[in-house]
Amino acid sequence: MLKRTLTSLGVSAGLLLMAAGAAGAGDTVHGRGSMKDSTYVPSFSWSGHYAHVAVGAGWADSDWEQVRGKSFVSDRYKGDVVSFELDGIVVNGTVGVMSQMGSIVHGVEVAFGYVDFDETELSGFGAKDDVFKIQVDFYTTLAYRLGYAWDRMQVYAKAGYAGANVETSIDDDAGWIRGSGDDEEWHHGYVLGAGVDYALTSRIILGVEYNYMDFGSKTHAKGLGRRRGTINDDVELEMHTVAGRVGVKF
Repeated sequence: MLKRTLTSLGVSAGLLLMAAGAAGAGDTVHGRGSMKDSTYVPSFSWSGHYAHVAVGAGWADSDWEQVRGKSFVSDRYKGDVVSFELDGIVVNGTVGVMSQMGSIVHGVEVAFGYVDFDETELSGFGAKDDVFKIQVDFYTTLAYRLGYAWDRMQVYAKAGYAGANVETSIDDDAGWIRGSGDDEEWHHGYVLGAGVDYALTSRIILGVEYNYMDFGSKTHAKGLGRRRGTINDDVELEMHTVAGRVGVKF
């Protein structure tokens, strides 16, 4: 998990540095003068409303820790952990508003996303015949973003709320004690992100963005059927996304 996180942050930092270099080069090519030229007024304004559609890739890590005692269906004890690594496509839509003051651009945006995360793990406990499954399909973020613009190029960072719909299940259909159960919970957490936007025209914006989302921990209670009780797991989820996007500024 740490290696993936550091790699993603390195990619994002590289993107931001490349964008800064390209923007600086653009200043020279277009003859806008040095930073000492206080009379320069940007030819493009980032102020206004916008909407983006993004497509990319995502990956996530999830740990389940059993918080109840021994269950003969799950073959686990309190404190036993099941771990998952997930990956898949990411599609999201974003709407927001920005305001520009000099080179500083700030605003608020909300995003609604779909991820194709579906992973199954075979139990390593007891008879090793239990099947654990996790699915993540929908997430949303509400974030404040702060950026720096060089005319049509902008680099930014953002932070705010993140939530995701998480489904978990357990199935044991072997042996003389069998059972299955599932639960679906909405997880609450936070998002940290960074990106680069370029205004191709006065209305069309292209960009690339990285997001890290920590959806915290929430208890999933999976009823196992008649007289078989309930399995309670504290489910943690962390997710990363990298996506290219195209948008319209209003």
